[in-house]
Amino acid sequence: MYSSGKENYDRLLSVFHTGTDVKRSLLEQYLREKHLNLLDWLTDLNQTFLKFDDVKRAIKRSSTIDFKDLELSTIDIFLKFNCFDLFWDVCLLNTRLEEILNDHKDELLGIYQTSMTQYDIPSSSTKQYTPSLTKTQWEILFKSGKCSGIRKGGNVADISATKDITLSSLDETLNVLLLHTVCPLYKSVNIVSECQIQILKMAVINSECERFTFENLWNRIESHIISIASHCKEIPILLVDGKYTNGTYSLSVVESADKDLQVVKSVCSNQVRQYKQLAIFDFKHIVQVMKADQNETEDDIQTDGIFKK
Repeated sequence: MYSSGKENYDRLLSVFHTGTDVKRSLLEQYLREKHLNLLDWLTDLNQTFLKFDDVKRAIKRSSTIDFKDLELSTIDIFLKFNCFDLFWDVCLLNTRLEEILNDHKDELLGIYQTSMTQYDIPSSSTKQYTPSLTKTQWEILFKSGKCSGIRKGGNVADISATKDITLSSLDETLNVLLLHTVCPLYKSVNIVSECQIQILKMAVINSECERFTFENLWNRIESHIISIASHCKEIPILLVDGKYTNGTYSLSVVESADKDLQVVKSVCSNQVRQYKQLAIFDFKHIVQVMKADQNETEDDIQTDGIFKK
């Protein structure tokens, strides 16, 4: 069954919010298992978080904050940069950091060698993270000297991780770099976020999506939503006809690739308008957080273009 670019776009808006709900559920489960209250956690973590617009609105309304009050960009910041132990608990379940580094030393060496040929300052706040390792960081992770394997012609087999290295040796930058490299769950969170940004770009351009782009984007975001959901006990999911319910988002929802494209149907016009307004708001906030150096006037022009449509 052929779908128009507009119908494809509407379906992606639906799965866009499924991605947000699944990440929100992951964050909620993390704090619940740690026996932490969201407001207390934010207060102890960094007072700056209390100044986020969504957090301020919630506190002003009821003197507290619920997970449903958190917007996409806020959830992403918390998960990617403030919940490292959530992901390490998964990665280190039956192994040690030293063993993980040794298992991924080829990839990490490649990142380090590439970094040595680049002169741009890496930034973990850009929409698509590019891993980078400095000489100092490399020497924290692996043995330095002649056996480090970092010189031209060095043998990767001679490289070994720092003996008995622990998470306490890692700063924020190294945590992000290593989790991005070795942790499937962390990768899934990042890839879902990247897909959501692509969907938001469509809202700015023309609110349509051609079939080829739709299938690739849909399959990518769906597979990683499923990956995140496998770590959640209860999550809100999007079933057939665009209705949310509680349960497990599993591959059994779809039986074939063709049926996969029909799982999320075009929702009624008033629901679509709601999704668009939410997507527009999410886009403006993400631009502010992830592209703070851009001119605000340019952001306003892009947003105005959406409303004119």
